[in-house]
Formats: sequence, C-alpha cells, structure tokens
Amino acid sequence: GAKVAPLNSPLVAPTRVCSKMSNLFVDTAVTVQRVLHSGLSDVLCMSSRPLVMLNTFFPENYPSLSIFRSGGIFLGIMSTGSLTLMSASLGVLLKEGILKLGRLVAHAYYLEAIAQLPGLLRPFGGAVPWHYPCSGTGLATLLFQLPFPLLFAWNIRLPSAFPTDRYVLLALATCCRFMSATLADAGGAGSRILYWLAVPFLVFGVIPKQVWLLIGKFAEKCARIAGRVLSNISSGVYAILHLVLPKIRDFVVATLQHPFTQAFYNRVVVPLWSMSTPWVLPAMTAAIAVTCGAAVKEKVAAGSATLGQDTLLLGLGQVFCGVTAALSSSVLASHAGYQLLGRQRADPLRQPQVVATLGGLAHTISVPWRLARWLITTVTAPVARIFGKFFAHAFKFAVTVPVLSIPLVLLTNVMVIRAVYFRQTQFPLPSFSLSQVVADPTFAVLLIAGSQILAYSMVSNILTKVQSVRHVATGSALSEEELVDIAVTMAEPRMCGSCNFGPVDSRGCSDLAAHHGEVTAGRGGGRGRVSNACPRCGWFARSASLWPRWDSSIHTSAGRAVFRQRAWSEMVLVLRAASKALVIPTAMLHLGKALGLGPSVSTYLALSYLLPWAVENAKAMSALMAPPPRSARTAVPEASGAPPAGDDADCGAERPQGALPNITESEALRNILSAVPDRVFLAGGEVCSVCLDAFPEEAPDIATFQRGADAVQALRSLMPPVVALRCGHPLHAECAESAVAAGARSSNQHVRCPLCREPATVAGAASARMFS
Repeated sequence: GAKVAPLNSPLVAPTRVCSKMSNLFVDTAVTVQRVLHSGLSDVLCMSSRPLVMLNTFFPENYPSLSIFRSGGIFLGIMSTGSLTLMSASLGVLLKEGILKLGRLVAHAYYLEAIAQLPGLLRPFGGAVPWHYPCSGTGLATLLFQLPFPLLFAWNIRLPSAFPTDRYVLLALATCCRFMSATLADAGGAGSRILYWLAVPFLVFGVIPKQVWLLIGKFAEKCARIAGRVLSNISSGVYAILHLVLPKIRDFVVATLQHPFTQAFYNRVVVPLWSMSTPWVLPAMTAAIAVTCGAAVKEKVAAGSATLGQDTLLLGLGQVFCGVTAALSSSVLASHAGYQLLGRQRADPLRQPQVVATLGGLAHTISVPWRLARWLITTVTAPVARIFGKFFAHAFKFAVTVPVLSIPLVLLTNVMVIRAVYFRQTQFPLPSFSLSQVVADPTFAVLLIAGSQILAYSMVSNILTKVQSVRHVATGSALSEEELVDIAVTMAEPRMCGSCNFGPVDSRGCSDLAAHHGEVTAGRGGGRGRVSNACPRCGWFARSASLWPRWDSSIHTSAGRAVFRQRAWSEMVLVLRAASKALVIPTAMLHLGKALGLGPSVSTYLALSYLLPWAVENAKAMSALMAPPPRSARTAVPEASGAPPAGDDADCGAERPQGALPNITESEALRNILSAVPDRVFLAGGEVCSVCLDAFPEEAPDIATFQRGADAVQALRSLMPPVVALRCGHPLHAECAESAVAAGARSSNQHVRCPLCREPATVAGAASARMFS
C-alpha cells in the first residue's frame, strides 16, 4: 500500500529501496553535511569568484575555468593560497600602489556578487532568464563579498543608524530559502527544515521594532489575565489536595511501617532484587545477539542478488551488534556470577588466557575505529603539517623574490586548472546521495554499531594496561625484584600515570611535548619517531613532573591484584554502558515497528536515548580514563622550580602544578560522607585500593560483625580513619580525599570508587542507572 515515487523524479533512482518519508533523519543528516561542506567551500572559493564571471561571459575563450563553478575545498585552498602569495608579492613590488590595485580588484568582486543576486533572490527556484552560477550557500556572497568590497572600493563608512542586524537576518533568510531549493533534496526533510528556518529570519528582519513592543505589551496583558484565572483554579485544587493528601499520606506511611510489609520487603523483595538485577542486562544482550544472528542468517540465505545497499548496510550493522552483544553478555554474566558468589573483588584477569582472548576480540571489533584514527593521525595530520610548512616557505619566497614568485604561481595555477578540467571532462565521477539508499532504521542501527565499536576500543585499551612488563631480549615478565633493581640504577625513576608502567628514567628535559612525534635519523640511515608516551598504554603528559614517582608496592602481588580488579571493573562499566546503548535503542526500534509508528518515528525514539547517552557517557568515560588517584605518598609533588636530576639541563619549560588540587578534607568528602552502605566489603589482609597500605587491625572485624550506620561510624573513629563509599568498598580518609579530588576535575557527578568504579555520589548513581 506504500506509494512509489515516479522514476523520472530527480530525487529517486530506479534502484531506490526506501521512500522519502522513511528517510527523515538520513535526509536531514545529508543536508547538514552538504550545507557545512558548501559553506566551507564558499569561504575558500570566494577568492576565485571573478574567474567564474570570466568563464560565464567568455565560455569559449576560457572553458577550463568552468571547474570553479561548482567550487570545492581543494580548489578553494589553491585559489586562496595563490591570491595570498600574489598579494604578498605585489605588495612588495607596488608598495603604496597596492591599495589602488586592491580597490580595482574589489570592484570585480562586487560586480560578481551583483551578478549572483538574481539567482539568490528568485522566489521559487523556477526558470529565469538570468542563469548565472551562484555559490553553494550564498552566505559568503551576501555577508562578505557584497558589502565589504563595496565599502573598500569606494571608501564608504556605514552610518551608526544603519540596520546591520536586519541586513544579516534578511541575508540568512535568503540563504536558507536558496539552500532549500539547491542543496537539499526537493520534498525531503532537509528542504522543509531550511525553508521554514527562513521564515523567522524573514519575520524578524522585516517587522519593525515598534511592532514587537506592541506585541510584547499585548502578551503581558494576556499573561496577567491568564495568571488570575490560573490562580483561582489553583486555589480550588489546593483546597481539595489539602483535605485529601494528609489522608493518603497517613495510609501510605501506616502501610509501609506495618511489620508484615517490612518483613516482606527485607526477606523477599531485597533478596530477589539483589539476585535478579545483575542478570537482566546479560539476558537482554544475549537476546539481541540471538535476534541479530537470526536476521543475518536470513539475509545470507536470501542471496546477494536480492539484497540492496540498504539491506547490506543493515546486515553489516547487525553483525557488529550481534557479535558485541554476545561478548558483552558473556562478560556481564561472568561479573554477575562473581557478585552472586559474594566475591566483591573479582579478579578474572589474573588468567593470561582471559586477557589474551578478550583483548584479541576487542582489538578485532575496534578495527574500524583504529583505521579511522590511523587515517587521521598518520595521513591527514602529516599532510596538513607538510602543506603548512610548504605554504610558509612559499610565502617567504613570495616576499623575498616577488618577480620570480608571480610567474611561478600563475604557471602552477594554470597546470592545476587544466589537470582538474581534464579529469572532470574525461573521467567524471557519478553522483551519489546517502539518503537515496539508506533508510532511517538502518541509520539508527549503524549508529548503535558505532557506539559498540567505540566501547570495545576502550576495552582494548583497558586490557592493554594489564599486560606485564617484559624483558626486551627474552620476552619474559619481570618480577618485582627485577623492577626494583632497574629502578635503583635511575636517579629519579618514574612510572606511567595511567597503567603504572615503569620504572622510566626521567633524565633530560622535563618538557616532554617539545620533541614528541619528531622524526629522527639513525646511524645506519634508518628513520625513527620520538615518542614520550607510555610504551604500553600510550598515556602522554606534557611534562615529566606529571609522571608519578616510581612506587614498587604497586608491582607486588597485592598491588597487581588491585590493579587487575580495577581494570576488570572499568571494563564491566564500559560494557554495561555499551549494552544499554544497544538494548534500549533496539527495543525502541522494535516497539515503533510493532505499534506501526513508521520508520522515522521509531528512529526518533532510538535517537532520543542515544544522544543523551553519548553526552553523559562522554563525561563519565573522561573521568574513568583519567589517571587513577594516588595518596600523598605516591602523588607527584608540586614543582619547586629546580631542574630534574640527570645529565641534561632543563629547557626552561614551565612546570605544571601537582596532580591533585589543594582542597580541604571536608570539601573533598562532602559527596561521600553521607553514604551509609548496608555492608562494608573488607576482609583480613585486604589493602586500600589507592595507597595499597593495610587497614587498621580492627577494621575487618567491624566490617564483619557490624552493619549500616554502626559500621560506618566505627570505621571513621579508627586511626587512621576509614570511610566507606556507596558501593561498600573502604578507603583511608586521605585516599578518599585524593579520589574525590581526582574525579572532581571532570564533574562531581562522576566521582567513582577507585576499585569497582561505581558512582560515589547520588547524582552519579542516578545517571549510571539510566545510561551506564
């Protein structure tokens, strides 16, 4: 019963697999991408607009200049760079005469902007006698190219009463309407959004200020009348509630305080809730894994001949979702089993096989993310640096040898223009629009799969930190005694602030960012890259003073156990957050399909959770991935200004302050002193997860024989005092201060236990229930 658009429509290809109405979000995303790309292209290509006018009026004489009609970021960079070099050379040659030449060129830019006006202002995008090629968005033309050359060419100063704000609003209205007809697909969501966005710009730009003042006074009178009416209504409602609510409150309080209700809650509800809640998320992710597996199997059985591009992309997203759901379900089920057995300090990562298996799977799943990051860091960033250095040398050459620079720039532009024109005429690229082949549900599934890939890239980084420090030659793991022997040979040994890798020699310049990433040449002719980051986890600090001092106690059996337990808890936290980004949006998609709400509405329901999930977990993960808190014994001291020990002198870089801010104990503990856990998890021989020191001898007995507020008060009265977080894990008061201070850098809402990584505040717990 669905209506099929005619095949001769400019927006529908014969192989299109989804209708326009099912592509609200995809069409909007494509339109936003086109607007951003065209806006950047217009700003960069504004320098070449006179060439467009030259090609338009003399197409037979200058056919190759037609490449500037459609613009492009590459051509924009080339034309802007060439104009900058030519201006620098001419400025050196002409000196004061460059202003006269600049005014003459400004006339050309102004005339070209005037030529674009009929196309930008035509009311409904119909055929008009004037077919001049306009810029992509019109923003650069109306906001920059039209007013500024006019003011510069005739040396005009605008009067103070000139309505600049109204001109800007009218220009924005014109550009929005123009983009709705040119950049967005006709009849699509992006076209409608741009068209209706032009309406408020037009209204605010045309209606005088006095009219708005009259409307404001009228609205104020209406508000006063409505306030009186609502006041009378609310008075009656309040009188009724004043009689009813006390009775309801007394009934509820009496019911909750009844011995049967309390006994039922303590003996039935609490045990069942504690036993069942850890298994809910693993069960739901396992169900999604089965569902995705069945869907992919059905697509494979159907054969590739019957699958369209939308179905293939949907199947790819389902493969990633199914694999990650199965793996997340296994990990979360294991963690739930540890909780059911009463092991609050789970340490499954002590088995190298578990680390290797999980690390290999996480590494494989995160391949798309690592590939994208490699393209940015290894390809895009070096190319940008090379281009920047080339342009700096070219500008210096243009100023130094202007007579030779001008013909070289012109010759280079002619060669590039002819090459691009030859490619466009002989090897044209086919046009492609994502909104024509991808439906909104597929778009949502791909976003869900992307969240899983990012989560498993974090899991891969967490598992990398658990790897043992090994000997370079033999590859065997180094023991605590061997690490201590290595540290003794160093003047000031340090360790990684994230994974505790060390000892690391801190001799030399303390400014680690000065030479980080430089390419060096070896004696044998080979080339290498300097890296001042941690060789195990990649953690980087700009100064050597931010690397904590070496602490051998971290590499004892107890210290390594605490570090593995923390890594396991971090991995579980990441996978719980990823599972909620998988379960809830998928449920929304299925709910919308079951209720017949339509693909776009179902996608809206899914995205309504994904967007706040992304914002909230970005804050939580930044706090989670920060260096762990350290006690005063292992924290980096504040810089004293003295040069570091070593053979080389300091380069004079500014030393940052200590890793922890100076805050009082009351300020640091304000979010956790109010916590009263039902049980404190502390057994004999266990150590503080921050300083790795033992607790007072009385602490295990207090945790074993006392509960709730009694245990909390007894632990705080010890020397040194011990506090219990909301999760039940104890810390020394000084270590809790360090933990809260470290977490408060991002947000007090995301202060977490250093061991199990559960929220330590009420706001953090509420956020975690919903998102992580």
